[in-house]
Amino acid sequence: MRDRLADFLRTYTRSSEAHGSTPVYLNAIRLMCNNNLQSVEVSFVDLSMVQPQIAIWLADEPSILIDCFNTVFLPLSPPV
Repeated sequence: MRDRLADFLRTYTRSSEAHGSTPVYLNAIRLMCNNNLQSVEVSFVDLSMVQPQIAIWLADEPSILIDCFNTVFLPLSPPV
């Protein structure tokens, strides 16, 4: 499950004319780190469209999945 969540965060893109296809959450994680912030907002709609099972688990057991998100974010963060 962690691998699927990490893959979603690493690869999910939204196409737009202005920005092309960019990895939404990977860029958000980089911005969070570069600006010394503490959180990234992940759209439940995005997650449920790409990984519906994870979205169901998040709705059923949010505290467990939040811990999983925290574990997955660390390796995706840029090196210091």
